[in-house]
Amino acid sequence: MDYVEEELGRLRPLPHPQARAIDGVARWRKILVVAYPHNVNDAIHSPEDCARMVRSAIPSALRLATELKLYSLAATLIGTS
Repeated sequence: MDYVEEELGRLRPLPHPQARAIDGVARWRKILVVAYPHNVNDAIHSPEDCARMVRSAIPSALRLATELKLYSLAATLIGTS
């Protein structure tokens, strides 16, 4: 988990609505990251803001998955709300 946290930290703030891939761990070859709206530079995002970011980033994630020849996708939404 430390590796993933370090990689995610390097992505912050992720330009929106872009997607990025990091090397996966265990059974996951790649991990796609979209809509990474951490509160950066005193910006606070509401749950509605985050949902909007996720929805608008889905096309970027699908394009990247196609480029990387990923055959399946699973989504995990992580947050505090």
